[in-house]
Amino acid sequence: MYRAAVPLFRTIGEDADHLATGTFVAIGEKRILLTARHILDDCEPDQIAIALSPEGSGLRTLGNLLVHRPLDLPDTDIDIVGIEIQDRQTIDIVKAGWRAIDIVIGGEADPCGELMLIGFPSATLDKKGMRITGRPTRIISALMHDIPFDATPPAEPTLDMFLQLPREAIDQAGAIIDILPIGGMSGCAIWQLRETGVGELWSPDRALRLVGVPSSSENAAELFCANRAVHPALRAQSRH
Repeated sequence: MYRAAVPLFRTIGEDADHLATGTFVAIGEKRILLTARHILDDCEPDQIAIALSPEGSGLRTLGNLLVHRPLDLPDTDIDIVGIEIQDRQTIDIVKAGWRAIDIVIGGEADPCGELMLIGFPSATLDKKGMRITGRPTRIISALMHDIPFDATPPAEPTLDMFLQLPREAIDQAGAIIDILPIGGMSGCAIWQLRETGVGELWSPDRALRLVGVPSSSENAAELFCANRAVHPALRAQSRH
């Protein structure tokens, strides 16, 4: 899943800053970038850029886009957006350089299972002009069973889930590292491991489920707030 975690950047003229993390979703030949909707508050979709591959440092904007926003409900803040890439050359680059997940692996979170977040905290990236390098960070977490009393309203139980933020994470080489400020992980995928069927060939697509997308965090309170991946409003939007 490290190759499915895509660092997103905001291009500003001849410069760029780290913006968030996203995941490419495959629907047939289509490629849709799944991330947090709030990143578009201060960034136009055509300003978003990605590296050509996980190992690459050169940045490329996404070309022609179609933005799919969730179906808003009263008093509900749905912080997920899908950005469909319509530029053929960019689609080919995404297919060659990044792992796109199949949309069918979205699922509900098991409240008793561990969760895994893989994303790019801005504090872990090294920026020298337009060259930005870094490695994704993996955080193992678990669901909180109740909404925290100090959660930022509105908190919708069918949409929002809250995760404990541990003090340590795992880098791509498997080393245990202290968690730095986690700004920049907004929009990354939250994964959960499931048991495969008896006699079923194990594969990541069968064993992992994408259960949510982080929308905010509170380091002082040591928690994430995330949107569930299969909220009814998101399913309704996917039919259009």
